[in-house]
Amino acid sequence: MSKLRQIFIIDKGNTDVIPSVREDSHYIKVIGMLNKQLGTRIKLRYVKGRYHCSLLNSFSLSYSFDFCHMVSRSLFDVVLQFLYRLSVIGYISGIVVTGAFVSGLNPIIEQVVATVNGEGIFLSDLEEYSKPYIEDGTINNDRDGLNKILDVLIDEELIFQVCEENDVYISEDYIDRIIQSTKEQLKTESDDLVMKYMGVPTVFHLRRRIKVDSGMLNLLNKSYMKKELTFPVKVPDDTMINDYYKKHDELYGRQEERKISHIILTYTDDEEDKKRAMELIQNISNAVRNGRATFEEMAIKYSEDYFTKDDGGSLGYFRRYQLSKFSKEYEDYAFKLSKGGISPVIEIDNSYLVIKVDDIVKSDPVKISRVADEIYLKLLEENFYKSFGSYFDKFKDNSIINKNF
Repeated sequence: MSKLRQIFIIDKGNTDVIPSVREDSHYIKVIGMLNKQLGTRIKLRYVKGRYHCSLLNSFSLSYSFDFCHMVSRSLFDVVLQFLYRLSVIGYISGIVVTGAFVSGLNPIIEQVVATVNGEGIFLSDLEEYSKPYIEDGTINNDRDGLNKILDVLIDEELIFQVCEENDVYISEDYIDRIIQSTKEQLKTESDDLVMKYMGVPTVFHLRRRIKVDSGMLNLLNKSYMKKELTFPVKVPDDTMINDYYKKHDELYGRQEERKISHIILTYTDDEEDKKRAMELIQNISNAVRNGRATFEEMAIKYSEDYFTKDDGGSLGYFRRYQLSKFSKEYEDYAFKLSKGGISPVIEIDNSYLVIKVDDIVKSDPVKISRVADEIYLKLLEENFYKSFGSYFDKFKDNSIINKNF
């Protein structure tokens, strides 16, 4: 996906091909401009390592061709060739699509199972998204089960549309970079390890998860930079920051801090794998308790928290409530154990873990000047998600959503 390529750029009506090395987000912008200028419903898709340009017609079918093969032609030539020379008949924006094959084009016909404001959701995407959940029994392989997944795809498409109306475009190159960056953090070249870390079953789900999460993160960053969004986000003032500081003495007052380490083993939904993980975490715990190995040695050798294992599982110092992101049980053991103490096996989400208290200190109250920026960002993030949630509900209510499944 990092290959150099020419792309189409529209600039003040100029529709010539301009050789450039740019991110594929420009493809998406060009397609959006074409749709406005031609009144079409053209959609760019990334399918198994290649780009395809698709049009939806009134029969809920998609005709697509390989976009990368067409870079040597002018932009409107490509579109007109596509509209007039497909070997099928359909009506797209009042144009009859018929004719012989264009040299080098291999049209692909796909069923569209839903449209969201004119954007199609394809049967192939529904099948690929559903497959692992059917196989593990999460959903039934029937209309009701597939409709649940279709509703997820519809909501994701709506999120993409909210992003795009706020000029946030998550390109395939960007997704590739996120995956590569995660691999570097995890010190691996394995897609499977990245999928396990992200909690998704396939590369298809991984890419969609990154697109959704990155879209939301880019919108949030725009609110940080006070950029205008289609949904207003309330900016915290000094009064709000002071009120938050005073109400959260457990975070900023004089508190006990504990240095925590942990060892995590994950497991799949397979019972044998779950049994394997439990036996291993118990053996690790026993080895540390009996003095046959140190906690740090076991963490380096076995822990699947790839961000802490090289540091012997150390997470650093925490106050109470800062660990609630793991679980209430995790937090309770972290502040109940004595220095050097090791917890029993704890189960959190498809993971078994043991924690160790490395150190206990008493901290002084935190001055508001030190945490004002932190509180500001926290409040802004809370306001962002509240505002986005309300806007998304209205956006969905006002959207034209048609299911053809």
